Amino acid sequence: MSRFRPDPGHMNKNIFLQKSEESTRRTTKNLSFSQRRRPRSKEEIKARLIWTAQICSVIFLAFFLVFSFGRTITISSSSMEPTLRAGDRVLVNRLVYHIRKPRAGDLVVFRPSGRQNAQYMVKRLIARPGDTVYISGGRLYVNNSAFRQGTVSFSGIGYAGNLAEKTQLGDDQYLVMGDNFNNSEDSRYASIGLLSRRDFVGKIWFDVSLSHFGPAS
Repeated sequence: MSRFRPDPGHMNKNIFLQKSEESTRRTTKNLSFSQRRRPRSKEEIKARLIWTAQICSVIFLAFFLVFSFGRTITISSSSMEPTLRAGDRVLVNRLVYHIRKPRAGDLVVFRPSGRQNAQYMVKRLIARPGDTVYISGGRLYVNNSAFRQGTVSFSGIGYAGNLAEKTQLGDDQYLVMGDNFNNSEDSRYASIGLLSRRDFVGKIWFDVSLSHFGPAS
């Protein structure tokens, strides 16, 4: 009767396979451990929060600047020539009248009678609450002094309308006219009349048209 003898080659192969399996398990365990996300330190969390806050601040600042100073409108008529011409694109400061009161000489943007669906209109602010204004002999007077704005003398006015007699403006009443006054529908007409502060959208501060690029006044 012959005795069974193990095959040395087969035994070596089994030992090799066992060692390979153990090595694979150790490697997989080590990879699993190394791939785990380590907890973030307080410094990392703080840095991420600061970065997020900075991005949000930049976005808010950009939105604020565009909303306050970057609104663009197109001049639709010749009523403000020679200061502004039809087709000119201008920037509107919508913040200024929340900070200060409108001033005589301002180029104002408004909606007639505060109508939200009405087209924007642009005129020159002539008189404010408490001022006395009238037109006599074709010339515009404010507080008994001839009104002049830059190169526009407001003389040779052909239509006086509501300003044929002296008118003292009451509280929250403003009077506007076009620089091209003989081709302008403004406070002299009943369709526009006197404005209140809430009618103003803002003040024109810059002309971005290539032919008239620069500050508007």
